[in-house]
This record gives sequence, structure tokens and C-alpha cells, in this order.
Amino acid sequence: MIKLWSRTRSIASESSPCSFETLEPRVVLDGTPADAANPVVEINTNYGNIYVELFPDVAPLTVENFLGYVNRGDYNGTFFHRHVTDFVLQGGGYKWNEGAQSVAHITQQDPVVNEFNLSNLQWTVAMAKIGGDPDSATSEWFINLKDNAHRIVNGQDVGLDAQNEGFTVFGNVVGGRDAVTAITGLRISNFGGTFTDLPVTESYDGQGDVLNSDLVVINKAELVYDPAVSLVSDTTVIPGGSANGSNLTTVVLPNGLGRTIAFQQQGLSGGWTVSDLGLKSESSGDTGSPVSWIDPKDGKTYAAAVGADGLILYKNTSGTNWSSRNLNDEVSGAGLITHSLTAFISKDGKSYLAGLTAGGKLMLFRQTGASANGDYTWTARNLSDTDLAGQTMPDFSGALSSYVTSWGGLNIVGLDSSGDIQAFWWSPGRDAWAIANLSNSTGAPPLQGSISPYLTSWGAINLTGTDSAGKVIVTWWVPSFGGQWTKSDLTTLKGGPALDPGSVSTYVTPWGGTNIVGRDENGQVAAYWWSPTLGAGQWQITILSQFISGAEIPTGPMVGFSSPSGVVNIFGTADNGDLIRYWWKPNQQWQWANVSSEAVLT
Repeated sequence: MIKLWSRTRSIASESSPCSFETLEPRVVLDGTPADAANPVVEINTNYGNIYVELFPDVAPLTVENFLGYVNRGDYNGTFFHRHVTDFVLQGGGYKWNEGAQSVAHITQQDPVVNEFNLSNLQWTVAMAKIGGDPDSATSEWFINLKDNAHRIVNGQDVGLDAQNEGFTVFGNVVGGRDAVTAITGLRISNFGGTFTDLPVTESYDGQGDVLNSDLVVINKAELVYDPAVSLVSDTTVIPGGSANGSNLTTVVLPNGLGRTIAFQQQGLSGGWTVSDLGLKSESSGDTGSPVSWIDPKDGKTYAAAVGADGLILYKNTSGTNWSSRNLNDEVSGAGLITHSLTAFISKDGKSYLAGLTAGGKLMLFRQTGASANGDYTWTARNLSDTDLAGQTMPDFSGALSSYVTSWGGLNIVGLDSSGDIQAFWWSPGRDAWAIANLSNSTGAPPLQGSISPYLTSWGAINLTGTDSAGKVIVTWWVPSFGGQWTKSDLTTLKGGPALDPGSVSTYVTPWGGTNIVGRDENGQVAAYWWSPTLGAGQWQITILSQFISGAEIPTGPMVGFSSPSGVVNIFGTADNGDLIRYWWKPNQQWQWANVSSEAVLT
């Protein structure tokens, strides 16, 4: 252990584990996107995120060694302890105990065999080691701030490619170079020993105790892209989807690392891409319950997902580029949504996001109509503590859904633990939201899974679910009913198949066709569908996965939606996490695609 007595005293320490000379500046390299076959680690610091693409093909033992420290969380709470200007920024070694005013090296794994295969060019990441011992690298690593490969002094090459049998390059900084630049722009302080080149933050004043805020701290290092799981979809989550009039189609869902990914197709003839929205926007943290929509005010595709520290809003700025915001950081006092996120757009074009807190309270985020710095601003309201104060909140058992009526009514629905349909609703002219148990008023049987709503052009509201036997139960209302709702057992009425409760989705086409899709008892994708040309009540039933030759069958939750141009989309995940699409265009046959196998990582 090394003792840091005060900010103005030097540190007594062992010699630095990284031994090499300062070199002159060389070539500045451009950043390159990560190879889809290579893992990426996010290094979250108090100056932003740094993204390092790893090279397991050229340095397999070193990458395995580095990921061992990452996956155990050993680097969390360490600090960058060495910055030599125009040379290297080094970390991965030390943690500072603010209370004890002492520093200690993290626990080290056994040294790793040297694997020098790539040159120490600018922005590459290499392992530090003890001088004269090429196989001594353990936990410490450094970023090459310049081309440090070669330097000739008195006829000898003393560059990092020539010293100590070469320093093993195992990665490259592919994102967050601005964070590195910010860190290397800080003051360097001499605390002696290993810490003669210690970068310190603006808060460091040379007096009193050393605080963690005085150091450049690695808050967390974590694997954020793994080719084995990052393109694999979570098979338990309902995908979120949207499409515009040009058939820019977007599907969002969590991947195998719990991060939100977006599959996109730019028109029916375009190829599919897939992007990790956290990597694209350089934002940290796992996210869940993603949703997507098109904002009518700017025509942009948006997505939102629940993060550990707030509600993350993503914006598709152009092409495959995305930005992100944490709405909880922007809206003071907003409660933290933890699950059951749903999105809807009011008749006046404002976007809404609603979801449940860990305590089961209903949070509502709403666009204000104003904008700042080119983005729409938001406000938030805890409906449970305001509009619904004093009322017993339902114990919801699954996902929430939402819809907006033709007269501007806002509605959020879900199933409680008894299988009853609970509806939060507001209509123009009301001062507050209300809640109603629709199952009590209709006598509907307990339902399972989730509720999927669809609305018709004549004002009918239809809430679709399945009972314990898988029968399709529609709880519905039309304006002529006044305040009364009714129910219909569509499976019994039409002699249709029972459906898996976790698979049911609904959608309406631009010409007023209504559709209910799900998996039947044989695991096939079945569609209950109706079109105005068929006449009142003339529902049809088609087994789509048999109708479409060779189609793979989604086994996870499904989502259906139609674009304004009339293209019908049904998305779901297969057992292996591949995203499967069934789609139809007017005057054409149904088709299918394995989107995951076609998508290119961007």
C-alpha cells in the first residue's frame, strides 16, 4: 500500500510497472469504426466515455487477461495515474481511498505472455510491463497519444515496438477520443514515485486531503459489445417498432448484454442495419423495455428505453446516427421508471412516455411543445401521487399499452395481478386522469399476458387479450354504448385457434383493416383479420407461417404495425435470438426475412 499524506507531499512508492522513454510526436490517425467481429469495452470516466475495440485475433491471451479485470469490476474506481504529454495516458493500476488518504494497487492476475503483433500507433491501447521482462504485463494498460512505434536515438530504435520485445497492442480507441483529449488537457502534478505524472482535475488546489474528485477516475469499465451476444435479441421482450411513409422501418429491443439495439431498413429495397444505440450515442448503461415512434413534428424516428439512472431518449438524427438524452437528468424531481414503458402521440402532436416505478406508481413524461438546442423539451408527472392520489393503484402483472382516441382521449391500459383490464384515461375537458376496471364492468374472464389495443375509423376501441385457455377475448366500446363496455370471445365466435398469451399483437391498416396476430397451439403464427370490403363481422383466419413458404417462426413476443404507405410488418424473435419479419405490401404476396442474418452492424 502507498500512502498519500496530503496534496502537497510526495508519494513514497515502488517503481513504475511501465518502463519506456518519452517520444516525439508522430502521425495522427483517424478514428475507425469497430469491427463487427471484435468486442468493445466502455471506460466510463468523470470526463466522458472512452470506447476501446479489442483485438482477440492478434492478442488472444492479452484480451482474455484484460476482460478478466473488466468482468470482475476490478477497474471500477481506479484512476489514471500517469500522463506523459504527447506520449501515453496510463491506468488500470490504482484505487484511492479517500477516507484513509491512501492508495493501493488492485489485485493482479498472473502475468500474461507478451503478444507483440501490432505497432504502437496513435490511439492504440497496449499493456504496461516491467522493464527487461517482456512477459510481465498484468493489469495496467496505456493509450498511445502519438505514434510511439519507432524512435531512433544514437542509431538505436528505442520506440515501443523495439523496447522489451515490443509492447503488446490489444485494442484501439474507437470512440470517446474527445474524452481522452479532455483528460490529457488537465494539469499534471508530481506526487513522486509512480505518481510523478499524475493528471489532476480542476478541483485540485494543492491543499488539504486528496479527494476522488481531484483524480481522473474510471467509474466503470464494462464490455458493451460482444459479437457472440450483441446482435442476439432478448426473446422475452416485446419489440418496439415504427415505420414512416417512406418505409424507414425501425425495430428496437434489448440484446444479450441488456443494451438497446435498433434494426433499421431505409425503404423496402434497402438493406438492414443494426446499431447499439448506447454505442452510437456514446451513452452508458443497460436499458430495457424499448419503444419506438415517429414524431409528426419533425418526422424523425425516436426510441426510448428504461435505464438504471433514468429514462433514455434516443433520436435518429440522420442515416444510422443517433443521439441520446437522459430525461430524468433534464426534468427535476421526475420519478424513475423501471418497467412497462409505453409511448403514444396526442392529437396535437406531442409525444408521451409512460411507465411504472419500482413501487408501482405511474409516471408520465410529456413533451411541452417548446424546444431548446434543436430538441423538444419534456416535463413529467407522477399520476399516482397527483391525479390518482388516494386511490388504490393496481398491481400490474405485465406490460402496459396505450392508445389515443379520435376525439383526443389519452389511455394507458394493462392487466393487474387478477387478470383484470385496468385503464388509466383522460379526455379533453377533464382536469385529471381517472382509472377504471373494465373487466368488472364487462364480466370478462381473467386474462393473461398483455393487452393489445386497436381502434377503428368509426370510433370503436378494442382491447385484445387471451384467457387461460388461449381464447381471444376482445373488450370493446363504440360511441353509441355511452359509458358501457362489452366483450366478445372471438375464438369461439369464429372457430379460430387459441393463441399463446405472450405472443398477441394487434394493428390497423391505413384502409381500416383490423388484425390480431399470435402463435397458435401448434406454434404457428396465426392471424385473425378483417377488412372493410368483407362486410361487418366477417373475420378471416390465416396461418401465416404456413402460408409463407419456408418462413421461420418467431417464438418470442411479437409486434405488428403498418406504415402509412400500407406495408404491414410483423416482427418477433426466434429461439436463437434472431429477429424474424413477416411483411406484406398491397397487391403482393406475404414475404418473410431473417433480419438478423441480413443486418450490417453500423
